[in-house]
Amino acid sequence: MNDITFIAISNRRNALLRTIQQFENQTNVDWKRINIIIATGCGGDFSTCLPHVVVEDREIAPQPTWPQIINHCVRMATTEFVSYWADDIFVDNNFLHNVLKEMEPANDIHVFPYIRHTAKTPFVVFADDFVIVNYGYIRKKSIIDAGMFDENYEFYNADGDMCIRIQQQSGTHKIYNNIVVWHRHRGGTPHLFGRITKGHDNKHFRSKFPNIKIKRILRLK
Repeated sequence: MNDITFIAISNRRNALLRTIQQFENQTNVDWKRINIIIATGCGGDFSTCLPHVVVEDREIAPQPTWPQIINHCVRMATTEFVSYWADDIFVDNNFLHNVLKEMEPANDIHVFPYIRHTAKTPFVVFADDFVIVNYGYIRKKSIIDAGMFDENYEFYNADGDMCIRIQQQSGTHKIYNNIVVWHRHRGGTPHLFGRITKGHDNKHFRSKFPNIKIKRILRLK
C-alpha cells in the first residue's frame, strides 16, 4: 500500500490548530493510508482523533531550522511517501480522497499546483526543467538517497534543492492538475530575520546551482 505521512509544521498555535481542523474535515478518506506528524514550536496538546505524532522543536535542536525539522520527521515516517505541510495552506474537504485516488506511485516526486493569495490561476514552479514540490509529496527513499534536505539552509529553497538533486539522479515526477491547494499568507510586514534568512538561503542556493533559473509555469487547462 502506498501510504503518505503529512508533516505539519508551525510555531503558531492557532494556525496549527487550523491545519489539524482541515485534516479532520476531510471526507471519504482511508485513514489507514495516512499518517500525520505535527512538528510544533508552540508546545501544548494537539489532540485529534486522527493518527498522529507530536514532535516539539526542542526535541530536535535548541532553535532548529526548517531542514532540520523536516529531516527529523522524514526519518520518523514509516510510510513510502512524505509531504511537508505549511500552516498557511487551505484545501477542500475532498483533498485527501483525491490525493489517494489519483496517486501514481511509480513516480518519485508528486506535485500539486497552487494558487497564491487572491490569484485565480494555479501554477507550479520549475528550476530550469526540474519541477519543484512547493506542495505535493515525495518518496521517502528518494529523499534519503539524495542525502536528505540540506541543513545549510535556514528555511527557503531547501525543498527546491532537494527536488533538483532527486531529478538529477533520474527521479521521475507527476503533476496533478486536478488537485489544487491555496497558499494564503497571514499578511504583515516581513521582519528583519525573515529578510536576512531569505538572503542567506538564496546565496547558498546560487552557490550550488549557479546556472539554474527559477520560473513559474501556469497550469494547463
